Amino acid sequence: MTRRAWGVPLLLAVWFASRAGVCSAAAGVPAAPGCPPGSEAESLGENAEGLLPATEALLVACFDDSNNLDFGPAEAEARAAMALQPDSPVPVLALLAELTNQIQELRTAHAGFSAPQARFQAALAEAFKLDRARGARTHDAQSLLYLGDTLGLQGLVELSAGHLFAAYRHGQQGYQTLLKAKRLDPNLIDADLGIGEYLFYCGRLSGFVRTILDMPGNVPKGIAIEERCAAKAGPLTARQARVNLAEILTEEVPDYRAALPYVREVETLYPRNWASEKEALDEARGLGLDDPAARALVEAVAARWDSGWRPPAYKPLDPGTLRLALARWYLAHGRGADARRHLQALASGGGPEAGQASGILGALGQP
Repeated sequence: MTRRAWGVPLLLAVWFASRAGVCSAAAGVPAAPGCPPGSEAESLGENAEGLLPATEALLVACFDDSNNLDFGPAEAEARAAMALQPDSPVPVLALLAELTNQIQELRTAHAGFSAPQARFQAALAEAFKLDRARGARTHDAQSLLYLGDTLGLQGLVELSAGHLFAAYRHGQQGYQTLLKAKRLDPNLIDADLGIGEYLFYCGRLSGFVRTILDMPGNVPKGIAIEERCAAKAGPLTARQARVNLAEILTEEVPDYRAALPYVREVETLYPRNWASEKEALDEARGLGLDDPAARALVEAVAARWDSGWRPPAYKPLDPGTLRLALARWYLAHGRGADARRHLQALASGGGPEAGQASGILGALGQP
């Protein structure tokens, strides 16, 4: 989930091409629009590659660990899946996506990424070999889906490395390859994830730039495609779409009411990712503390904070301001015990709000 370095309209991976149409949701989290309440993905479902259950389990673990920024375990899980099924394009695509996440996060941290970039290039060569071998055997839309994903990831890593023209070229090639896959199989909904992202981020560019570079763009259509993927695509493709929408609808084109189910799910599933916590706080601000959903999000982030979690130094994030506002809301609504819980945490935490929290506690007759 490191979703920080999109910034231009290139393709993110469609992790797997499962066509089960299964929704997934974290326990206790309302399902996103279009998903049955309480739905849960037990496996990747029916897929064109005949993935072994052990391979599926490794790829699900890779996806979740990478989205929690646990890159070491995630990379190891992808490589273990490759060892189990070395002739399938799916595990190597998962490795490429995981390494792309690593590289983007290191770029966000202004750190070097030559080592994961070298590993990415080696995996990229293997991915192209498997994609093209499969395409030569099957001549089907699924092979084009894999190839389009590979090209898109190549473009993202080139973008991170500052190779803008190569990134543009491979991003365009990936987009066109996914469109070709959809022409061969209009029901291949998993291809829509990259298409929707491409249209959305092209739409965020100026009309002049889009005209010069011959890049399509349509923000509302891109969001609608992502929402369709979130509701109807295969389990992890759908989950990735919901991760995307949590950011898009809080950071890019704010629609806090529409974002709520996605932000709730992402914060619950990926609490070790600073982006999840930032989006939860942004969502709470957008909804306002009179909304119980906003108060629940602040409580969730505060609980992570009180358990010892802290964001990385390169992405400072502090729930203190919202916690103080929430404490005041609780006091105004006769919920003194809840207010004191937050005020005591703030007063003892030594942050910018410590003095104000101590003053309020003093006025309440509690040192």
